[in-house]
Amino acid sequence: MKQAARGFTLIELMIVIAIVGILSSIAVPSYRSYVTKSTATGGLSMLQSFRTTVMEDYNLTGSFPSALTFYFNDTGSDADYQWVKWQPSTFSLEIQFGPGAGSLNGGILHMRPDVSNPSIITWTCLNHVGSSKLPTDALPSECS
Repeated sequence: MKQAARGFTLIELMIVIAIVGILSSIAVPSYRSYVTKSTATGGLSMLQSFRTTVMEDYNLTGSFPSALTFYFNDTGSDADYQWVKWQPSTFSLEIQFGPGAGSLNGGILHMRPDVSNPSIITWTCLNHVGSSKLPTDALPSECS
């Protein structure tokens, strides 16, 4: 007795490939959006760390620094961040996103202190200061 050949037909394989293609077309944009948002959140986290340095200077001298810039060692084509600086002209702490940050590339995220009550200084995350504006859907929830 001869046993029938077993395996998948060409139609079955094509259906599986089509299903995988449809699922990946849904998953890839969601993944990219997630990565972009996590990069922006990482930038905000870095700003909050550097805010401590600015506040130490303020607590020691009674005024904000006249200028302060931190450059990152990795500034190649895949770097997520280029620099963090205290910008006296806009009275804000800023981080510039690098080429590795995708749609955030070249954008700047800002944190500005509210000194209306010098004993309690609060900081606000801002998206738009001057000509710099990041995609709204990529921003952390605490940024406006």
